[in-house]
Amino acid sequence: LDIAKRYVSKWEECKKKNLGILLTGASGTGKTFFAGCVANALIDNGVPVMLTTLPQLLTILGNLHGRELEDYLKKLDQYDLFILDDYDPEGLSPYYQRLLYAIVDRRFSAGKPMIVATNLSVSTMKESHIDPLVTKTNQRIREMCSPVVFEFKELRQDQITRRLQEARKILGSSEVKSHAG
Repeated sequence: LDIAKRYVSKWEECKKKNLGILLTGASGTGKTFFAGCVANALIDNGVPVMLTTLPQLLTILGNLHGRELEDYLKKLDQYDLFILDDYDPEGLSPYYQRLLYAIVDRRFSAGKPMIVATNLSVSTMKESHIDPLVTKTNQRIREMCSPVVFEFKELRQDQITRRLQEARKILGSSEVKSHAG
């Protein structure tokens, strides 16, 4: 979290230099928590921040067409920081790949930083892809965002174990079983 705190304390410099962060690591290691901490701290300081997940973003974009879509993309441009969680462009239709690239490229062209959180490794993002637009989008993100790799153990497993123990105490049964990890 020291990096998150420094990013917030140096926000004006990061904004001026279009310095974003690429959060990579396994699921449950704290990437979303990191992004949320940065978002909340900047919002508390009056900075316009948008935090969304790729699935949420695609759901919204999928329901917009024509002028509504362009208006929404312009609205995204207004945020000083755009945080995209759960980034994984693999398997997206060509239409969604184009929209995703457009959002990332608009941020780059406007000199506005992003934080991108993904389970993909930096090396996976560097690899060639069948679709050149995925490669281009990944390159643009890597160009804008410095990687921070989360190599912690999965934090959710501890929470799952604690909740299972609580359920067993409350329900008085050893038949409460976990199907996680």
